Amino acid sequence: VDFQNDVAPMLTAMCATAGCHSGAQAAGGLSLTAVKTQHYSDAYESLLGPGDKSASGFQYVDALGYLARKSFLAEKILGKELDAAGKLTAPCPPAGSPALSEAERLTLLRWIEFGAAWQGAPLP
Repeated sequence: VDFQNDVAPMLTAMCATAGCHSGAQAAGGLSLTAVKTQHYSDAYESLLGPGDKSASGFQYVDALGYLARKSFLAEKILGKELDAAGKLTAPCPPAGSPALSEAERLTLLRWIEFGAAWQGAPLP
């Protein structure tokens, strides 16, 4: 499972295109667009950005420990508290919005646990 081929298309279709996680008013300050950046994409860099809601000093994904349980993103998409440092106040997506399928949620969790790689092997 890698970001570019498996995760990005799903996030673009379900999260950014729906309008929740795009533009200046992106929900939770998390932009999940496919806009290319100098190194990767807006979505990838947003998910792996520094912060205190997940383990290892990341905001949304525990990219060093490879633990979905310690990733705030996992708590948001599953709608329950796990072991991430961030406090879950509401699941994602909000009520009334299309939800990720079980297969899509598993893809995101596997991506984290397989190293949160852009493409192929985990980043050094």
